[in-house]
Amino acid sequence: WPMAAGQSMRERFRARMAEKQKEAAGDPGAISIDVNGLKRSFFVHVPSGVGKNPGAVLVFHGAGGNGKRMLHNSPMVAASDVGHFISVFPNGVDGSWTDGRIATREGQNDVEFVQRLIERLHKDYGVDMARIYATGISNGAMFTYKLACDIPQLIHAIAPVAGNMAEAVVQACHPK
Repeated sequence: WPMAAGQSMRERFRARMAEKQKEAAGDPGAISIDVNGLKRSFFVHVPSGVGKNPGAVLVFHGAGGNGKRMLHNSPMVAASDVGHFISVFPNGVDGSWTDGRIATREGQNDVEFVQRLIERLHKDYGVDMARIYATGISNGAMFTYKLACDIPQLIHAIAPVAGNMAEAVVQACHPK
């Protein structure tokens, strides 16, 4: 993977992550939705034997990752098979989530993406709106805190892994 003239390692990394995101988003197994003119995507695992109005767990990848990789490498698929809930693996833009840290504030509106994703899950799979949960690792974990604070009416519990709550989220977080 050659580096363009004058391209820094950071720029090279970002370009490579953007390529990986496009690959994952263009996957025929990905479900796409439009959020303010931006095509966003996610993967859904529906276990056999899932009943009517199942619960759902949203699984957020860490920085540099994507939903497809989480789908194939996460133990959440096996857990959803045993627990009879739907597991969902969204793709962040350029491999990351706008998690509330100063460095991510200028990013896309990932909270709105999750709101639209949940609406789609309810419409297409009959997901019980009172049983939607979120987990994630690293940047994905940090994003789950933001979701719990910004849309507590939709996200009923979180299980962040290896990620802290951003200071700006702590200061602004006052869910009922």
